[in-house]
Amino acid sequence: MKRDFISKIMSATLLGALFGWGIHHNLITWNVRGREAFIAYEARRFDVNMATPSPVFSNVIVSVLLALGLCVVYELIAYCLSAALKGFAPEKRAD
Repeated sequence: MKRDFISKIMSATLLGALFGWGIHHNLITWNVRGREAFIAYEARRFDVNMATPSPVFSNVIVSVLLALGLCVVYELIAYCLSAALKGFAPEKRAD
């Protein structure tokens, strides 16, 4: 397999693991705080964010910027892993 493909797989796995850890950490945090704290937080969040939603245009712009930022982070991690793997697994030439 090519080094770039391996680095992209490793990058996606790393980002997926970090995302899963974040979700798990959030669940554990709310488990410790308790049901009433979670319900109070969600009720306040609904009152602040859901009752008066922001305009569609700003939501689209923020979503696009977030997606671009995540793509940049993914590519940077893949590039760094590819550079790190260069010393371990040199690519074979097709002579």
